[in-house]
Amino acid sequence: DKTARVWAGSDGSGPVLEHPVAVNGVCGLPGALVATGSGDGAVRLFDAKAAGTGGGALVRECGACGSPVRAVCAVPGLPTRAPTGGQKGEESSAAAAACRAGLAAVSNDGMLRIWSGADGWAPAGCRAVHCGG
Repeated sequence: DKTARVWAGSDGSGPVLEHPVAVNGVCGLPGALVATGSGDGAVRLFDAKAAGTGGGALVRECGACGSPVRAVCAVPGLPTRAPTGGQKGEESSAAAAACRAGLAAVSNDGMLRIWSGADGWAPAGCRAVHCGG
């Protein structure tokens, strides 16, 4: 029915996350964020707590997949990199120890894409790996 539903209680109440096409994957992320992947190739992040008119607030939409998204999942403990002022690409010990939540999505084009919460879930921060044959 082109929705993802967040069950907030035993009565089935909670936000309904509207989409233009079928939702193929859903996962929870830290901070009451809910990620969805759908048939239009978009990964969407919703704030489940910001339930205005019964739906969660859309935080970000990343149409980077280009083909239907088949699954999404949380990636806990995703290492982040921070500028150190040293050599290009050098990683500080603090940055190496810092971890944030991440999100992975797989799509029909055989790609695994990973976004980092440290990048503010920005589409430009997406890293892609080809998984197909």
